[in-house]
Amino acid sequence: MQTAATPLVSVRSRAIVVALVVWLLPGEANAYLDPGSGSMLVYALLSMLAALVYALKGLYYRMRDWIAAPFSKDRKLSRRSGNHDIVFFSEGGQYWPTLGPVIRSLLERGHEVTYFTQAENDAGLAVEHERLQAEYIGSGAQGFLRMNRLRAKLVAMTTPQLDIMMLKRSKHVGHYCHIVHAPTDALVYKKFAFDYFDSVCCSGPHQAESIRELEALRQLPQKELPLTGLCYYDVMLEQRPDVPVEPRTVLLAPTWGEHALFARHGLGSIRNLVAGGYRVIVRPHPQTKKSQPKIYEQLVAIAEELDEVELDTAPSGASSMARCSVLISDLSGIIFDTFFVFEKPVVSIEPRFDGRGHEAEDLEKRTWEEGIVEELCTVISGAELPNVAKIVDDAAEAADAERVEKIRSEFVVHFGKAGDATADALERFLVPGGPSVSSPTPTVEATE
Repeated sequence: MQTAATPLVSVRSRAIVVALVVWLLPGEANAYLDPGSGSMLVYALLSMLAALVYALKGLYYRMRDWIAAPFSKDRKLSRRSGNHDIVFFSEGGQYWPTLGPVIRSLLERGHEVTYFTQAENDAGLAVEHERLQAEYIGSGAQGFLRMNRLRAKLVAMTTPQLDIMMLKRSKHVGHYCHIVHAPTDALVYKKFAFDYFDSVCCSGPHQAESIRELEALRQLPQKELPLTGLCYYDVMLEQRPDVPVEPRTVLLAPTWGEHALFARHGLGSIRNLVAGGYRVIVRPHPQTKKSQPKIYEQLVAIAEELDEVELDTAPSGASSMARCSVLISDLSGIIFDTFFVFEKPVVSIEPRFDGRGHEAEDLEKRTWEEGIVEELCTVISGAELPNVAKIVDDAAEAADAERVEKIRSEFVVHFGKAGDATADALERFLVPGGPSVSSPTPTVEATE
């Protein structure tokens, strides 16, 4: 009897519960989760899960090293587990020529330095020194998470937008310094590039002035802005190819994108130069092959067709800059390397800068590039391209080494010695509250 009664009670109880639930529910829920929101929720959950995995993995390695460090004779292991003095962070091997000279200078002064890179083939990883710890910390989120929980007195990097993108300030880092890796204006960087750094090592006063204007606009605390120069110019001078200049050889190296030379005016300039008796080295921007494959395919075809045309896709353009007599570009960074380091004349074709999404968008002023290009280069319009060979002839005859030196001394300080000047600045930042005016390194002073 008991066995038969139990199911009956269970059925009645369930029926009562179901009736109550149905009676209490509203007639219409009016709820809808659209596919886009659903995708965002799934993405957010996956991101949180990935972050948790990396965090737990990092915690495991940190605990392991912390336990092992007191018993280890390896100084690098002990440093990894504790506080670092000076840490350099690099997103890729292309930044080693900027950071390397500073690291070398600091090592020579007896400092212990840590170099973290997100590139497995970074040349910095091959450097052996008893006071240098060089380590590949993983690419993407893995490397950023390692940096975000770092303990150090000072961190120096070429990566902008600290605390804006995935790379965050660690509460255990005393000072963050950005080291510029181009002579270009601070206004050509993406929005908020330098806002959350404690200092920015600038190549010249033009960069510091723009940063000061952005600080005033956004009511930000004024950061240290030592004028230290361009470290990778130290490397370019040391490794400058010892090759003769080829008198009638032109290096054609525009930037990429819809406003670039090839996109606006096609490839006719190459044939015009060949017809004018020039050999043409075409060095397309690396992004051209990825973002504008049709243009890149046309360049390959014309190089195969004409003996007077060669395509330069080497990682460094130093050899081509050394060989050419004149550079032709639009508003690419190679303009400044060719002019300042190799002291060659430059022809610029309709230099344009699109400020959308960049710091320049917030200030009503021309960027330094847009102004200085008229002083550095022979600027022409697209309509003059049929006569480009004659224009190159005139530019070659007007080459002036004294003019190069005058402009370079104003906008690229410590030319050839920037690594030492930057190391001077970093040493000051290691001392909390250390006066920036005590060093011979020029500094743009903070103003009340």
